[in-house]
Amino acid sequence: MLRMIPTSLIPDEDTGNVFVEITTPAGSTLEQTKKTVLKVSQAIEGIDEIESVASIAGWSILGGDGSNTGLLIIKLKHWDERPGDDHEIEAVIEQIEARVDSIKTGTMFTYALPTVTGYGFTSGIELNVQNFEGESIDKVKQVADKFAKALEEREEIGTVYSAYNINYPQYTVSVNASVCKRYGVEPAAVLSTLNGYIGSNYASQFNAFGRLYHVMLQADPELRADKDDLNNIFITGEDKVFIPLTELVTLKKSYGVQSLNRFNLFTSIGVEVEQESGYSSGDAIKAIEETARKTLPQGYGYEFTGTTREEVSSSDNTVFVFVIVLVFIYLVLCSLYESLLIPLAVQLSVPFGLVGCCIFALFFELENNIYMQVGIIMIIELLSKTAILLTEYASACRLLSLAHHWRTGRIWLRCRKRRYADRTADPCLRLAHHARLCPGKAEGRPEESQG
Repeated sequence: MLRMIPTSLIPDEDTGNVFVEITTPAGSTLEQTKKTVLKVSQAIEGIDEIESVASIAGWSILGGDGSNTGLLIIKLKHWDERPGDDHEIEAVIEQIEARVDSIKTGTMFTYALPTVTGYGFTSGIELNVQNFEGESIDKVKQVADKFAKALEEREEIGTVYSAYNINYPQYTVSVNASVCKRYGVEPAAVLSTLNGYIGSNYASQFNAFGRLYHVMLQADPELRADKDDLNNIFITGEDKVFIPLTELVTLKKSYGVQSLNRFNLFTSIGVEVEQESGYSSGDAIKAIEETARKTLPQGYGYEFTGTTREEVSSSDNTVFVFVIVLVFIYLVLCSLYESLLIPLAVQLSVPFGLVGCCIFALFFELENNIYMQVGIIMIIELLSKTAILLTEYASACRLLSLAHHWRTGRIWLRCRKRRYADRTADPCLRLAHHARLCPGKAEGRPEESQG
């Protein structure tokens, strides 16, 4: 019956904070992202349960750094100021999603923090689609998108979100090795110079005010804002002649990723999943496992992270732990009662209590989470305690009954001996019998016989 109850690890609780992840199209400038963040902030201003809103442009929890990412941190009012189910965090998230749905300049993903801080970023299901054969990131993205689209078709799944994008406009830099050789310049020196000005290079370090500071070499932002700024970057040739980098490199427009993600050393793409209302996280996990078996091709897999990983690993060990506990309790009871059968009377009372717990959970539509498991352990403890007391009482009554029968048997034997003696014709045997059983009467009988 436990398999009929929806499962989860820790139920979602009202933490008082809501986050809105904002992603604008790849290649959007920071100013465009700020405008979208401002639109989202203005759209949720009229919600009564919100106390304050903080906005960030250029960074988000799931998307990381980037000019097209943003984040809203929403603090809700105190729980006493918003009583009732209509004012809890789930209802607030639904209101936010309804208000920002009309904003088409970006993609929004609303979520709450997990109940246990440190186990992931969201209260939903976090997983990573992995490639084990080293294929290109474009191929991995296609497989991940197909997998996400298949998940959206499942009734157990509510929202599927991934901030990973491979269509960021970029420039591919090609170093002309023949031209570099003609000028006496190493291609590695060209790439190092380009990285130092456009990116950054570590130069030195120094101590000041009791702290250690690093010196990084980098051009000013206004001097590396456009590809034409490469004309102002020079490298020293073989004859101490300054050569512009544009003579040695060729730029080509392309599209690519901002960063490569790896999970367990494999190329991966993160996917966030929220279960549909009315379904537990265990139902959503089963749907993900079934969809992965049908959708993911050979050489691909997935791994759960956060609280979902703990839920999957703990559910696999539950039956094993219960079996070990039952065996251990049986051995302890065997040593207590010095019997192999009496402990079974104690342990056979436990399943009836578990059946009652399961019926109660199914009737009230509860989830089999950590709170219910702790409650089941308490029920088992109380049932075992009651069964032990009843067994002790039954054992004591059994010993008293045996003692009573033993004493009754002795009296019965005495009566049989006395009746036998009364029936004996020899007065000496009768006198000896009475003298042994009734000393007082035996003393008077000889006097009567003498008289």
